[in-house]
Amino acid sequence: MRRLLKNTTQRRLAIIGVLRDLIGWQNPEMIADLLECSVKTILSDVDAINNLWGEHVGIEYSRTNGLRLNDALHNKTRQLARNLMDESEAFIFLERLFFQPNEDMDYWINALYISEATFYRMIKQLDRVLNERGLVLERRPFRITAKNERWVRVFYVQLFLEKYGVNEWPFELERSKMIHFIKTANQSFDIAYNDREILESSYLLAIIVVRTSQGFQLTRGEKYDLKPALIHQILTLRPEADRIVQNTNYTVTDHWYYDVANSLFCPCFITRFDPNCQITLNYLENFLGELEQVYDLPLSDKGRKNLLQKLLQIQTTYQVWPYPKSILFDSAAYFSRNAKVQYPHFTKYVHQLLLRIERKTGEPWFSQFYFSVVQVLFKEWEGLAHSLDEHAAKVKIFVVSDSGVSHAKMIAELIQSRFYYRVVIETHEGSALDFEHDESFMEYDLVIANYPIKNYSYSNLKIVDDFLTESDLTSIGSYVKEIR
Repeated sequence: MRRLLKNTTQRRLAIIGVLRDLIGWQNPEMIADLLECSVKTILSDVDAINNLWGEHVGIEYSRTNGLRLNDALHNKTRQLARNLMDESEAFIFLERLFFQPNEDMDYWINALYISEATFYRMIKQLDRVLNERGLVLERRPFRITAKNERWVRVFYVQLFLEKYGVNEWPFELERSKMIHFIKTANQSFDIAYNDREILESSYLLAIIVVRTSQGFQLTRGEKYDLKPALIHQILTLRPEADRIVQNTNYTVTDHWYYDVANSLFCPCFITRFDPNCQITLNYLENFLGELEQVYDLPLSDKGRKNLLQKLLQIQTTYQVWPYPKSILFDSAAYFSRNAKVQYPHFTKYVHQLLLRIERKTGEPWFSQFYFSVVQVLFKEWEGLAHSLDEHAAKVKIFVVSDSGVSHAKMIAELIQSRFYYRVVIETHEGSALDFEHDESFMEYDLVIANYPIKNYSYSNLKIVDDFLTESDLTSIGSYVKEIR
């Protein structure tokens, strides 16, 4: 969808993407080669990114080291997505088209305040981008359709969710009523959703209500055969469904329960009623079992059930809509990037296990689902990050101070309080005046001192201030990350 933005904006987002995927400092010439432009253009774009988008994302530049993302800013991209969509005629058109699917070309040219030539160029670009997601931009009147109506609904969920997020709501329908319906349905169907999933389902419910009121229905091929017991269970939610549209221009259709089963909770019900899911479930149980065994991280029965449900839904969601979910920014990719930095061994092992599942099943567990799987594991596996830190190899640190043992221990306490399970620290118990070092100091990952140690020739020395500054701690943190 980034192709709907200006060329310069596309390239700047691509620079951010390259630096996100290739962790650490990167050569500007390499990035220029990847993006088929000059180094001068790359550096100019970096200046523009920092000046125009600096509140949300930042890039550090060093003549010696190259370029890297500013870790303090690079994950604040949600508001940036909102701003970019607000500045794009194509995204404005897509959003307004959802609510007004019966207007002609003359109406949209006037509504968007653009020329006929600009409108035609935009439509051609939209045709290409939407076609890649299985969607069709119809004319006379203009509207978005697809072979499967579910695809249109899922697309608009991602568009609205990425633009408006948690704090805003683009529909006339009351958000609180949508959320209440989803929570009530979750209890009825024994579905465990986190807040993000409840919000995403609330967007989908609003989109279903709007689309069905506009006359867009699920195709016959999208409707699963529902067991009478499930239909009865869904019908008990009818009072909640009526409250959703109360005092609005929208209505609940006669066959609304088909939309609940085949659209709103489709991925969940597929996991329960599709026999192929049992085969996948066996692979996922072995996947979690290997992680538990290798990392000594036992799961509770409730935790395992929840994780299996979330992981299985990654696949069934892909079955429902086999296209990329992200619009401008892939939040799962950004999440996984940070996880790979902090826990490289664990994420690499997950990578290997998913590749194995993909080879055996033919399903894209690594090539398509890796980022989502990593995100689910860290978000839903209670205590995972803590346990990985606790069981991981510790960074060995030795501290010496020319102000005596008490000061050395103070420095050690400051380091321990910041890095906790990740480090094991010793302090020099004698006087710095008679301190001597030998080859045994090479066994330490890091030697920290508040003064230059005479004739110290090993590369593991870090000199700090008497009271550790934030710069000292950041530098030590970089060493810890690199060593781990």
